Amino acid sequence: MRESLDEKLILTNNREMTKEELSSAKGLYCPGVFHLFVNIEYDLKGGINAILFDDLPPEWSSTFLHEYVHFLQDITTTFGLLNILHLVEYLRNANEVIRSSSSGKITFPTKVTTKFNWGSNEKLKQVYSGQAGEVGEATSISYDRGREVIALAQGEPLEIDTFMVKCLDQERQSWSEFLFGAIHIKEGMAHIIQREFDPSVKHDSAPYRIAKQIAENLVPEVSHNDMFLSLCSASLMHYHPAQLFFDVLERLREDKRLSFSSPEGLYNWIMVSFVPEGEKSFRSLYEKHLDLAEDAFSSAIPFSIYRDTVTWFRHLLNEAKNLRSSSPTFFSDLVKTEGVVSPKFLKLINSLGVPLTTNRNSEGVFVPPAGLEDLQILPYQLKAAHSIALVHRGSRGCSMRKLCSADEEGPEVDRTCIDSPWVRSQRDQLCPFGQLWKAWGLPHDC
Repeated sequence: MRESLDEKLILTNNREMTKEELSSAKGLYCPGVFHLFVNIEYDLKGGINAILFDDLPPEWSSTFLHEYVHFLQDITTTFGLLNILHLVEYLRNANEVIRSSSSGKITFPTKVTTKFNWGSNEKLKQVYSGQAGEVGEATSISYDRGREVIALAQGEPLEIDTFMVKCLDQERQSWSEFLFGAIHIKEGMAHIIQREFDPSVKHDSAPYRIAKQIAENLVPEVSHNDMFLSLCSASLMHYHPAQLFFDVLERLREDKRLSFSSPEGLYNWIMVSFVPEGEKSFRSLYEKHLDLAEDAFSSAIPFSIYRDTVTWFRHLLNEAKNLRSSSPTFFSDLVKTEGVVSPKFLKLINSLGVPLTTNRNSEGVFVPPAGLEDLQILPYQLKAAHSIALVHRGSRGCSMRKLCSADEEGPEVDRTCIDSPWVRSQRDQLCPFGQLWKAWGLPHDC
């Protein structure tokens, strides 16, 4: 059974990954951070040509494709944008706590108070994301729709639907139960697209294949790759993807008159028939979160040194908006045939570029979108922000130190990067962590 990676992927939002975890992963994408990791020593500096068209074995090209799908999910879906908002919101609240502290020396982890409603938002994200499950080969699959009450610091508590999946793991000969969520929908999409490129790829049922297995059991005609990708893509336009996923399948199972001849037909029907209460449309919900993400990112770094990086971020969101509007089922068109990506995928690479992508040695490549090549973009900025968030959560040291070590022209990595990275904010040559820490006016005597 292949070890499940997505639980570790979720953990990268809360702590630095261990060497053992990194070594066991073929690839990773950290949600909301725009960082892809491919676990090879191959030099990625040749950019997209080196990754997809040179001598890189298909399993690694397909791994890059898998992780790039997660990047696309981050910027072209409502749920993906929540990852960015979640990171910035946490940093804003945690930074305010240590700035306003009157107790003298700051200690970590930072305790974010209930006035920020952070605990409630964290719990909501956990329910919406789900639990990886780690099931080798699932059979006898069933699910229960339940309700969970989440208390708020102010106002009435929230009641949200939950979906517990129960199945028999044939490999372990044991029963498994886990919370179904966006993890399984996102990984289900990436698994299918990766296998279209490299059919030899094998993944566990959970978190990678369980969503499709559920669709096959409930509505077999929706489980065909293109239709399934359309269902999943639509589900991620909801802040609670699992709810929309099951609402659609249950409606289709109950009403046999409903039938769709194309992925576009299914997607458009979902967009019209399942608009969340209180929202005008899924499109307005997505565009609202685009505006929130842009405002959150630009207001978090309103300094001249980051001006080009903000321009890049706005460009990505604008291109994502155009893509979602003009070709909402684009996930079905990324692979032309086995081992060959489609012209549409290459067009996406041209318009969106390649976010920071590193190999096993932390040697990285970044490809800016067409037309932005002359900007001084800092593609590691979200990763630096994420590293500060990890310190707030109690991680020891800066998680970027290996990346900085691989940069021959970057600041020297030393013991302070492990023991007290905030001290770097007082040096003449600022590293990404120290630069952002100083820009935010955070104390250096923690």
